[in-house]
Amino acid sequence: MHHQTLIQHLCPQDTKGPKFLQLYLFDTENELSNMLRAFDNPKKRDLDDNIIQFLMDIFTAHNEYVRTFKTAKEMADAMNMDSYGVRLFNNVPDRRYGPPALGTLGCIICGDDTSCNKNDIVVYSRPGSPQRVSKLHPSYMPLQYPLLFPYGEDGWSPRLKLYNNTRCNAKSLSYLVDSYTCIEEGHLDYITNNLEKLRSDYVRGLYNALFKGDRESRDVGKRVFLPTSFIGDPRYMYSHYQVALAICRVYGNPQFFIRFTCNVKWPEISRYMVSHDQNDTHSRGDIIARVFDMKVDAFIKFLKEDKTFDLYTIEFQKRGMPHCHMLLWVKDQHMIQDPTDIDRHIIAEFSDPVMDSLLYETVTTCMIHGPCGFLNQKAPCMKDGKCNKKYPKPFQQCTSFDKEGYVHYRRRASARHMMQSGVIIDNRYVVPYNRRLCSRFRAHINVEYRGWNMMIVTSPKSRPEKTDFVYAL
Repeated sequence: MHHQTLIQHLCPQDTKGPKFLQLYLFDTENELSNMLRAFDNPKKRDLDDNIIQFLMDIFTAHNEYVRTFKTAKEMADAMNMDSYGVRLFNNVPDRRYGPPALGTLGCIICGDDTSCNKNDIVVYSRPGSPQRVSKLHPSYMPLQYPLLFPYGEDGWSPRLKLYNNTRCNAKSLSYLVDSYTCIEEGHLDYITNNLEKLRSDYVRGLYNALFKGDRESRDVGKRVFLPTSFIGDPRYMYSHYQVALAICRVYGNPQFFIRFTCNVKWPEISRYMVSHDQNDTHSRGDIIARVFDMKVDAFIKFLKEDKTFDLYTIEFQKRGMPHCHMLLWVKDQHMIQDPTDIDRHIIAEFSDPVMDSLLYETVTTCMIHGPCGFLNQKAPCMKDGKCNKKYPKPFQQCTSFDKEGYVHYRRRASARHMMQSGVIIDNRYVVPYNRRLCSRFRAHINVEYRGWNMMIVTSPKSRPEKTDFVYAL
């Protein structure tokens, strides 16, 4: 679900002061105070008047949108026009890749002229319903993010081939997300306008035949069926779920479940941040995504060297780094037969800090859960006073299966431990891992034994971030 961006009329209402674009056109003698008043939140007292005035002077002198609307108002006032509007063109070829010249952005229209192109933006002087601004319009980005487009340069549009701009930290993240919603909206518009080519009319006819007479209010209106190729759609997910079940029919149940999480301290990411004099890795999601994609490819190649077969999903969660969920099939001769086989592949204890210092460092930095429980009641995993991952796990001398087939990994009460947040962390807090994978990729790689295909059903349900993921075979 994408939010809609609306543009207001040019004239403020009598009972309210100017807002948004109106701030540049009315009561210009009190422009600064009107601007500060528009920030109706407690943070407005922290705004610097000099900075606000400096930015407004820049927009007034150089932003072609502000100049266009100011010119339109001055012309309307000179001709005593009570009703007028400003039309922003949708398609002006000579301004695609640079700052626009005055007069190329739009024109003034008289009265309530409705002869404009349906893709143009028309802002009328008289109060009325706000107009929706299409994300495909080249004016959408400069109107939504004026600080990123101080001269009124075009934003993203279907005709734009390449555009490189500077970054503004957190504001750039909002801009990038909004830019992708523009691309997504373009894809959805294509599907909506080409239903016959995509044979969605056949699916809609089948749906109507099955549910004829069984209607709810939410079903009233035009129903658009997305194709199974549209990433994130339920039909897309279900089609891949069917593929996964088909794999189970041929190769049997998966043996292992692996969760591979990106590590922002990887040297590839650190080198880039240092070379570009940047400190906040979370502001460079593009670099993190590219490095993680290469790591996942290398990870899968490493697994396939052992002639294994896998199925995986990639998630981009809002609360942490991107990670990969993977189901792994192995050959018959390597399948788990008893608990001793599990101990050869999965460890839930600290490694030897002397004999394997590299693995010990990876385990202590990437494979520790919490602390939580009685050590930290405010941990994110705590719910109703208990850890929803059931940590700390009990000490166990050897690996065993319970009656339901679940595995309880070996966690011996040894002298190996670490200090974290002022408390002692022992084997009860170690997340199960594979020695070779953690040593090779230096990241959080949780490996669990799963000998049944129920994981294929439960794995999609574990995604709390809706459609923020990629599914691949």
